[in-house]
Formats: sequence, C-alpha cells, structure tokens
Amino acid sequence: MKKILSLVLALMLVLALALPAMAEEQVTMTWLHHFLEEPLQKWVEGRVAAFEEAHPNVKINIEVVNTDVYLNTLKMKIAADDAPMIFDLDNNTYLQEFVEAGHIYCVDGMDYYNNIDPGLQRECQIDGVNYGSTISTCSYNCWYNKTLFEEHGLEVPKTREEYIALCDKLMELGITPISAAFAERWCLLQEFNPYYLNYCWRDDFDFCADKVSGKLSFSDDQRVKDAFTEFMSTSKYWGDDPFGTSYDDACMAVANGEAAMINNGSWILAKLQGYNPDAEFGAFAIPTEKLGDQMIMRPGSVQCVYNTQDETLLKYALELTSDLFTVESGTAFASGAMQISSVNGVDYSFSPCLQSVVDYDPEHKWSYGGFQRWNNEYEDLWANTVQAFALDGNTDADALCAELDAQFSTMK
Repeated sequence: MKKILSLVLALMLVLALALPAMAEEQVTMTWLHHFLEEPLQKWVEGRVAAFEEAHPNVKINIEVVNTDVYLNTLKMKIAADDAPMIFDLDNNTYLQEFVEAGHIYCVDGMDYYNNIDPGLQRECQIDGVNYGSTISTCSYNCWYNKTLFEEHGLEVPKTREEYIALCDKLMELGITPISAAFAERWCLLQEFNPYYLNYCWRDDFDFCADKVSGKLSFSDDQRVKDAFTEFMSTSKYWGDDPFGTSYDDACMAVANGEAAMINNGSWILAKLQGYNPDAEFGAFAIPTEKLGDQMIMRPGSVQCVYNTQDETLLKYALELTSDLFTVESGTAFASGAMQISSVNGVDYSFSPCLQSVVDYDPEHKWSYGGFQRWNNEYEDLWANTVQAFALDGNTDADALCAELDAQFSTMK
C-alpha cells in the first residue's frame, strides 16, 4: 500500500509540474525576410533560437525570399490569409502602402526604438506615428579587395578622374575593374545608385513626387541625364558578361581577386568575407564628376509586426521584435552579419572596413530616409526602363528620359 501511495504522490507531483507547461498555449508564427547573405541569415536563426529557448511553447518558422519577388510574395501571403507575423519592408513608401491597407501594427509607445538613432527612426514613421524600426543603416558605395589593391600598389580614388584611371589600370593588369551582377535587376540599380541618388536625391527629396505628378519631367531634368551618362560611361569596366552574372558569382570574383570592386550596399561585406576570410576588404564612395566622393547612407529595411487580431500571436511577435533591438542583439548583428546596426552603443572595432564607413568624413557623407519614394508600380517602370537601356548598351540619355516620360504618362 505504501508503494502504491508513493507512486500516486510521485505521479501527482509530475502532473503538478507539467500542468503549467501543458496549459501554456502552443504558438506558431512566421518571420518572412529577404536577407540573402548567410551571416545575416545566421543572425536571424540565432535570434529565433534564443527566443524559442526562452519560450518553449513558441515555434517560429523562418522563410527567406529572393529580393526581386519578396514584395509580391508578401502581398500574396497576406491575401491568402497566411500573413507572416514578422516581416520587413524596404522603404517608407512601401510602409505607407501597408499601413493604409491596415496590415501593420502601430508600435507607438514601445520602448525598444529608444535605442535607435532618431534620424533612422523617421524612416519608420507615417505622420509621426511609429510602425516599426530599422535593424541597420546601409551605405551605398564601392567595396574593394584591399589585399589586391595593396599587392598592386593601387590607391583609393577621391575624384572621378582618379576613379577612371584606376579602372584603366586594372584593365591593363587583366583584372575586371567592376564586378557587375546584372543578371539580377536589383544589382544593376545598386550600380546606378551612386550616380542617381547623388545627382537626383541629394538636394531634392521631392524628386520622385515631382516625377509622378508631372511637375518636372525626366526630359527637363538634366540631373537624370548626367547620372545615366556617368553610369553608362563605366560599362566597359563591367566584365565580359555583366547581364549573365549573378550576385553570388560577382561577389565571389571580388573575394578571389578576379575582379577588384563591386558597387552595392554594406550588406555585401559579409558575403565577401564569407567567400574569402583571409582577404581584407575596404570601402570608398564612388566619385562623381560634379560632386566628388559622397558616401550615401540610408536606413535599412523597416522591421514590422503584422496587425493581427490574435492577441497571443501579437504578444509574442512584439516581444521578439523588442529583443531584436537590444545592444546585445545589435552587437551580434554587426559582428556576425558584418553590417552597421541601427542600435546605439555598438562597437565596430572588430571590422576596420565597417569602422571606416562609420568614421567617413561627415563633409563627404549624407543620408536619406523618412520621405516617399516610388511605389511598386513606378519603381518597376523606372527600373525596367533603365535596365533595358543598359542591356542594349544604349547611352542616349535624352532617349532614356523620353521613354521614362512616356512610361510614367501611362500611369496617369
């Protein structure tokens, strides 16, 4: 009888300990993103693993989608009642679209974005109301194989003349100057950005709005023509098959020294170092003819929470999002993903390359954010037209602007 009683008591104790866990509701949610670099994906996986360990009843599915189809994929999932609880949007224009559609939870009053620079946080606001936060700040500039530069005694250019001379010297050495990954449209736009953004956006945050409204046509805007002309003037440095080269292959070429430079966002550093951990890499601003070297900084993607009516899902999604913006998470992001975190208090001494971007001369550095850009339809018109001209090798800036005006007029 005593043995039976002991077994019963032991069973009751086990059940008593298990009941709270059994009573806790099992929750499954999705984090959808388009972070293609492996170290950045590992950061996401690390954040999820830590959260799931602290919350055994929560399962977070991670879905990665290519950049070119990400936005349409997100819209289709929402329309199919399969919305991810956590997702990111590339810019403030997309943020406004999703806010107006009622898809994004307002995080006004949350504490986590107090760790973020207010200038970056403006990118995440609509009419002064917070709908998310940006994990990173990105720089659009040239990333180069520093080891290769040192082996050949090459100097970082500060002027347009020096930049062209550098490309010519690399051609003489049998090294592809610019590793172009134009098989992917977004990479072509990254190559264009140093010219387009510096000439068209730097002193005119109404550029996109004026083009959409027709206030200032492309044909009457010399800035667009200058940007496209300088961009296409470098086409002879793009390698043998720029439109057949993928992003991965272009990065690998720079990492291995087959090519010297690649023009893209700061997220690329992790991929370069992943392909060649023994090489050193550096960064500099692409010099333009009229503005010299101007490093372009922009807020990264806006991290959002889906506006669900499920209070349990919302609770855990907000808690996970808050965890992403601690100094510990920001440091793990910066050091692991080799990017610039939006979180204050992160030390970048682990990467001289990133430190050089953070410390770049303020007189030659500017940032944008918190204003409206193209919506998805206008972005496609703009990008497809630029891509078509570049693919054809058509350097006629007047013809490009005329075609853009014609394409934009179809939207009115």
